[in-house]
Amino acid sequence: MFTCKNAAQNVANGIDWEISFFDFTDSFRKESEKEPLIAEQPNTTGHLKYDALLRSMVLYLCDEYNIQPPEWALQNMFLEHPWFVCELSRLYSYSLVETPICFKQNNIFVLSNFMDRV
Repeated sequence: MFTCKNAAQNVANGIDWEISFFDFTDSFRKESEKEPLIAEQPNTTGHLKYDALLRSMVLYLCDEYNIQPPEWALQNMFLEHPWFVCELSRLYSYSLVETPICFKQNNIFVLSNFMDRV
């Protein structure tokens, strides 16, 4: 069982955020008991944008499984400058349209397939 807290700790320890956050996402989707994976507020990754992204991902997953998000995830972490996770500027306009509200509320923009896993 790989928790949200584990994912944040891995990033703080220098592991790539994509690996850590999507390992958490995969674990969340596989486990039948989802609340224990998100119950404990993670420590900071050391990077505001990654902390905000992880909160947004938790909100997305809670919505996907129709479960109540933890209080800590409901606290907005609005980034001062927009973060387009897909760094290809030609895709920014798609990101503006496709981003779910749980990401937009933190000034993070992703493509519609961001949370898709193969």
